Amino acid sequence: MMFENLEKPKKINKKVLFLLTLLLCSALAVTASCVKAQITQTTPSPTPTATPTPTAVPTAPPVRDTSAPSTNMYSINMPNYALYSPVRIVVTYTYTQSYSINVTSFGQTLHEELSSPTSIEFDTSADDVYQIAIVVSYAVWVNQTVTISVYQNSTGAEGQTIQLAMDSEGFTINMLVSTTPPPSYPTEQDLVSGLLDGVKNELLGQEVNQQNFLNSVSAGTIFVGALAAIAFGVTIATLVLYAHNARKLAKIEAFLNKNEVFIKKAEPKPAEKPAEKKGGS
Repeated sequence: MMFENLEKPKKINKKVLFLLTLLLCSALAVTASCVKAQITQTTPSPTPTATPTPTAVPTAPPVRDTSAPSTNMYSINMPNYALYSPVRIVVTYTYTQSYSINVTSFGQTLHEELSSPTSIEFDTSADDVYQIAIVVSYAVWVNQTVTISVYQNSTGAEGQTIQLAMDSEGFTINMLVSTTPPPSYPTEQDLVSGLLDGVKNELLGQEVNQQNFLNSVSAGTIFVGALAAIAFGVTIATLVLYAHNARKLAKIEAFLNKNEVFIKKAEPKPAEKPAEKKGGS
């Protein structure tokens, strides 16, 4: 009985230890899940980046320069233009006798300036960068609408027209224009021509390959023919030699047959044995 009482506390201690272990594991699991949830909430999600798109002909309106020294002149700073040559820029305005255009280019390429009391025009077919400055002034205040038209690649459909209403004694326009060759795309005729050229080149290649094959076959035929001719010559020579030797052998055999009797007569006879005497002498 005493030993049984000693064993019961040990069993109870094992159960208590097992329960404490389960509670500790549960607490650790709950703590880990809470920490993970907190990290997930505090981590910022990545923001998608926008894919840049190519810019076409600028369509932004001109910017009025409010810091101009004179408030009577309307200052217009146009956006920078990247255009396909040829380029044509036309500015129309109310009639005046005071107007000017100044163009400077980085490459000193050819361009054309046309000016009149009601319009100023800039034309170029070269590829360069141009700084254009236009000044139009009046003796009195004029309420008008100035039109600026920009054309590229010889088509008005690819141009831009800006209209500006103003009441002033004049205006200035500043713009930077860079011209580049227009992109070229193959036409239907170019595609057909390219296809035909490809077929032609393929046929020429096949013809060359066939000719090379025929040349190799001809060379092989010549080589085989030469070997056959050599073999035939060797065979003929062998037959001639064999016939010559056979003729010689036949002559020798005929000679031997003809002289066989004389050979036998010339052979010496064997010596006769002396007869033995009977009895004593």
